[in-house]
Amino acid sequence: MSSKTMTAIEAVDRLGAAVAEIHDAEDSTDAVLEDVTAVRAILDRMHRHEAILDVLDERERHDASGYTDEHDDDHGPDELLELADEQAWHYRWSSQASRPDRARLVKALSLGLAALETLDRQTR
Repeated sequence: MSSKTMTAIEAVDRLGAAVAEIHDAEDSTDAVLEDVTAVRAILDRMHRHEAILDVLDERERHDASGYTDEHDDDHGPDELLELADEQAWHYRWSSQASRPDRARLVKALSLGLAALETLDRQTR
């Protein structure tokens, strides 16, 4: 879990505890605890999607660097998948050397996503 997410979860827990102390009535405390539980569930889902967001951020960096949809279309999905495989190979090598490179895996998945998007555009 990232430190940002953990900090947010801790903040929600503290907020829930503080609000519960303020409320004297049992019904109010139950309602506050339900709200805190709901917020925690949202934060947990956000954490699970952190990897997906990292891949999408990498995709945005590709676009900003000139690797646009048009550029991807010029190369086609097969070539993009070859690049993704190269990044994945580097990741596998780094993980075997006991130093996994998460950034390589994110790049590989981003290139795979670019290949899928290119294929989708070709088949429309």
